[in-house]
Amino acid sequence: MSALQKLKIKVLGVLSKLHQVRLRLMGVKLGRECMINAAPRVRRCPGSRIILGNHVTLTSNPRHNPLLVQPVSIRTMTSEAVVEMGDNSGMTGARIVCFNRVSIGEHTIIGADTLIYDSDGHTYTPERGWNTPRLMTGRPISIGNKCFIGTRCIILGGVTIGDNCVISAGSVVTHDIPAGHSVQGNPAVATPLPKALGGCSASIVSASVAVEKFESKLSEQERRFLGQIQEWLELPFMPRMNDDFRGYEEWDSLAFLTLTTILKDDFSISLTSEQFNKFQSWQDVYSLIYPSDNN
Repeated sequence: MSALQKLKIKVLGVLSKLHQVRLRLMGVKLGRECMINAAPRVRRCPGSRIILGNHVTLTSNPRHNPLLVQPVSIRTMTSEAVVEMGDNSGMTGARIVCFNRVSIGEHTIIGADTLIYDSDGHTYTPERGWNTPRLMTGRPISIGNKCFIGTRCIILGGVTIGDNCVISAGSVVTHDIPAGHSVQGNPAVATPLPKALGGCSASIVSASVAVEKFESKLSEQERRFLGQIQEWLELPFMPRMNDDFRGYEEWDSLAFLTLTTILKDDFSISLTSEQFNKFQSWQDVYSLIYPSDNN
């Protein structure tokens, strides 16, 4: 290594330390020996947390990657938001906008211009259309260990990506991806990776096909039950039996009162809030109303 190269490495190390000091002053928690190549854009909502593990790399210098068009951007939008990057992970010119939680596993690499966004942004009303205030809620995003996410991908709220996955450039991920899969397309479709690359022997997975297979197993009574839930709570989508309904944006105290009132009036089932809090999904509610189906 020439003296000039050694000097460049030393200068980059000094600049990285300065950027780390700046991030710490902003309330970002950094692990040991992180590398910050050029200043990232970070805005932390008071009370929220941004946690970078040991040996995390954030690259915002276009000299380090010809695909880079903007600096790394991490922004928390609510006081409850949490962004966490595991040890030895890294991002190049990617953006994270977090209302709830974004977790990135160890040894995971995120490519240039990728967007990780856990909120739906705006909601529709008949009076104002889409011209409504931004939703201040989000659904957690979890990205596993040893994943590679290519350039210009979009990962949306509520998505869980398993370990050892490859997300091809330009993919739009709207549904969970099992561990050990390669993902491509819009919407993204997953196929198993070779075992040598950490893949598994699962069959081809398409989010829409998986939902169709799941729904095809429902009985007619279960379908009617889910239709009633959608009608009772005025949901803009058809719920599924294994949904954790407390994660719905529409779930609030009014929805709770509506459901408990219907249970009492239509099915003569009285529940306290403590009893109801033990329920985990619509399957639990269905089993209470139709106990004979469990025999």
